[in-house]
Amino acid sequence: MVRRSSRPRQKVTSTYDAELEALAAKKHSQDSDSETSEIEKEVKEAMAQDDDTSDFSEGEDFKAPAKVSPPKKTERTRRQVSVRGGNKKAKKGASAGKTKSKASAKNALKALAKKVLDPKETPNDSLVSALLSSAGPISGVESASAKGSRKATIYTPQLVAIARRLLQDHDPNSMHIQLMNLLFRSVGGNLQTNFKEGTDLEEIDDEEWDDVVTRVVDVMRESDTALLTAVPDDKLGTREYRAIYEEFWYRLGVVILSHTSGTGGEDDNENEASKKFTSNRFQVELMRDLVSRVTELVLVGQPDLRAAASSAIWELAKACTERTVELTAKLETAQRQHAASKGQKRKMQALQLSMDSWKRHKAELEAVVEESIIQGVFIRRYRDSNPFIRRQSLEALTQLALDRPDLFLKDKFLKYLGWMASDKDSGVRVAALKGLLAPFKYKQDKRPTALQIDVQAMQNVCSKFLRRIADCTDDVSLDVQEVAMELILKLTNEGFLDDWDDDAGWERLNLKALDANSTPGVRKNALYIILDQLDVFDEGGDGRSVASVITLSERQQMTRIDEISKWVAAQLAGGPVSNENIKLPLVDFIVQSFRDMPEHRNLTTCWPAMLKAIRSESNRKGEEKEEAAKTQILLRYLACAADLEIGHGDEVNGKKRKRSANQKGF
Repeated sequence: MVRRSSRPRQKVTSTYDAELEALAAKKHSQDSDSETSEIEKEVKEAMAQDDDTSDFSEGEDFKAPAKVSPPKKTERTRRQVSVRGGNKKAKKGASAGKTKSKASAKNALKALAKKVLDPKETPNDSLVSALLSSAGPISGVESASAKGSRKATIYTPQLVAIARRLLQDHDPNSMHIQLMNLLFRSVGGNLQTNFKEGTDLEEIDDEEWDDVVTRVVDVMRESDTALLTAVPDDKLGTREYRAIYEEFWYRLGVVILSHTSGTGGEDDNENEASKKFTSNRFQVELMRDLVSRVTELVLVGQPDLRAAASSAIWELAKACTERTVELTAKLETAQRQHAASKGQKRKMQALQLSMDSWKRHKAELEAVVEESIIQGVFIRRYRDSNPFIRRQSLEALTQLALDRPDLFLKDKFLKYLGWMASDKDSGVRVAALKGLLAPFKYKQDKRPTALQIDVQAMQNVCSKFLRRIADCTDDVSLDVQEVAMELILKLTNEGFLDDWDDDAGWERLNLKALDANSTPGVRKNALYIILDQLDVFDEGGDGRSVASVITLSERQQMTRIDEISKWVAAQLAGGPVSNENIKLPLVDFIVQSFRDMPEHRNLTTCWPAMLKAIRSESNRKGEEKEEAAKTQILLRYLACAADLEIGHGDEVNGKKRKRSANQKGF
């Protein structure tokens, strides 16, 4: 493995007890609630000063406070240190119990429809009824195949058909009425709060809109039939309806952007440039008007209405950006064909007409997303008073950045993710960190060349918010810790931390490998960071290849075990801690982490290497305290590795595992 970090190798001078307990004392001396409220106040002030999406230069700091960090751990119940294997069958059974069958979902939706719908409502005259019936065939609605990248569900054929019928049977005003009524009914409205067919929405002024919203809110207060709320519950029926509702808006967006004016069908003849241009203008106007209509409800004071309207907007945004991705791919193909068609005048002219049409269409859709959605919705809702809406907004921005990195994977948008990593709600912090992590994990197969993700575009933002990200590895929420530590590991692998000279920060990250109050995922990723700092793990292969580690000699494996034991000894036995008081059970976490690393798993099953490392320590004379502690640590390492191996038997993931030559020697 090529060394990615230019910082000096780890010098193990601190101790687990001295460092960890000092940090704990500092954390326990702070008032978590007051700290959180102060953080929120400072971040809001900073964001209030910078609501535009302007770029910042390499040397320019964000306007957010420099020392803002998420809530630290205050009081936690100490967990039992032992990491012995549990009952795999019991875990599998528990996870299987959570999976609901299609029949269960259908039954839950039927029960919900019986509770919510008026007897007069049918799938043919009510969108909310149609959505609740979409788990199966709907009378009078012919199922249709779907376009778009979203994974199809059992509801997809019906939802596509509902969207197509909506466009075919209604003019834009009538379609907006149907969709507004869907929104009102979804949040707890009734037939009396619906717009009457024939209402001209363009003629309704602000005061009349306020009256409509007030009427809906009054009914919502007395209703217990809300299908969507700003505080989502985990009931099967409402959970399924939320998924249906969000997918419907996405499918509607895809259908709108493939709809041809005058035919009522889909635009399949994309080679006719003149028809294509007319169709494109119609599609963009239809989409822009719909986004504008729904945005009116994004700005209301009632959070359930805001959340439902925001969900619709984000799904429409995804449909728009996906269409621009398709157009980008078509343009790349057409440009290659145009370059190869020299001398074929008519073909070149036809290709040029098509390319001009696609460029205009793409630019118009980009304007809808950047101006109407980002400026009109995101800038207002990313700091909404409701945490669910804030989380939705960050997740939507992340998706936009992945779909169109050329537009949204930029500092002026990524800074919002960095700011919101300090949010008082743990779910929002997770969403913010996942947004920063997503570009490092995204698979770019079959993407247009112009839309390939360059993770180097993340370097400036990650550097600006590095302290905040590091603080999140010690967050009160374990979910936040997991994402933050995974992000830190990705930054390390990409070389983003090469110039980070904060020794205290590195030490704190390293100690997470022994943190009993964290999760196995956090400890494993922390151990990866430690291994990246140890020279011995650069020998004998690329360090991340399973094959390269399996072929390591017994001596090389012994050296690696010895080196990691030396590091653990420095953390557990340094300082005033006596060897009798060493927290040996923490060694188990190192063994467990190695077992979870395919490329290093052999270090827990190479028995001759472990025994040689122990004998080598036992034969030394004039040992210092840390050297003596290392013998105890190696013995504990061997005992834990043997116990876990016996507990897991000779099976890994349900399959018989071949024993290596190193294992046969034990």
